[in-house]
Amino acid sequence: MGGTDYDYTTGLRVERTLAYLRSIPNPVERARMCDEVAEQARAIQGSVGQIRRRAVYEATLRVGSTGASVAAELGISGKAVSLATKAHRTEDLKLLHGVLEKYLQGAASNLNRAVVAHARESRDVVYVATTVLQADKHRRHGSLGEDEWLEIDDAVKHAQRILESAAALPAGLRTHPAPMTDLEVDYAEVPGHLVHLCRTINALPGIVANCWDEQVTIADPYPVSAWYLSWSILPAEPHSSVLEAGPHREGWATTEWLVWLLRDLNRSGKEVAQYTTSPPPYLNTPGESLSFVMYAPRNSGDTLNPDDLADWVAQLWDETGYKAVAWPSPRAVE
Repeated sequence: MGGTDYDYTTGLRVERTLAYLRSIPNPVERARMCDEVAEQARAIQGSVGQIRRRAVYEATLRVGSTGASVAAELGISGKAVSLATKAHRTEDLKLLHGVLEKYLQGAASNLNRAVVAHARESRDVVYVATTVLQADKHRRHGSLGEDEWLEIDDAVKHAQRILESAAALPAGLRTHPAPMTDLEVDYAEVPGHLVHLCRTINALPGIVANCWDEQVTIADPYPVSAWYLSWSILPAEPHSSVLEAGPHREGWATTEWLVWLLRDLNRSGKEVAQYTTSPPPYLNTPGESLSFVMYAPRNSGDTLNPDDLADWVAQLWDETGYKAVAWPSPRAVE
């Protein structure tokens, strides 16, 4: 999603708004609400402008970029670049210098104090942001209060976004997870007998899945070897989070379909089970901690072969799913 082919006048939020307007039974109230929505739509132009100016500034942070090169690249005046850069650079330096000062005053990091002090005086945003992440990687827990750490955490996320925009994030310094829509499954890490199933499930819209082997322990006093597949619903918008954009509506419908299929297989006698799980959302990413899990014992009773399940998924989806899917090649092996 995104790019010149994406129509930003459509989408879940727009469609929900239009559906709400059409649903208002009183025509006078409906007309007044249409006026209010139109006014809000005009107001968003100011927010779009602010986001654009921030993007112009962050473009100048890329290695080798200058105000003049960004102006030429975007087809705008050098003055426009200068104004955007000046305002946001000042804002960023104030935030990041403040965090470094907290690290120094509270002895909250094991990073060399001279390095932190030097970055606190620097006007190089990329260098200062990098130092903030380095200091955070060596943070000394318990040396500051909870409110101070929350403030630092927000600034650390901001520093990471700056470096990602500048394509200058040093290896090993990512401190916050990437959005689910930016994640790619590493099939080299998936057991070979599960690759075809994992690819097939990931071909379904609106979800991301992974597979692994381990021991069954749920409601089983004698653990046996089993294969697992877990999937999560993606955010509705790319590069965003579920909390910000809501869950992907196609992912919701896909999950509904998979839960039905697994329950039907279980009722037919196949040894497959499912459950939902979530680590503490307040320690992870709220809205994206929930996952749906299927598992099947290996070599016991009516064992469900993962390759067979992949084939059934593709066949049954083509017969009952809500949209066409491009399936992976049969028995694809990495």
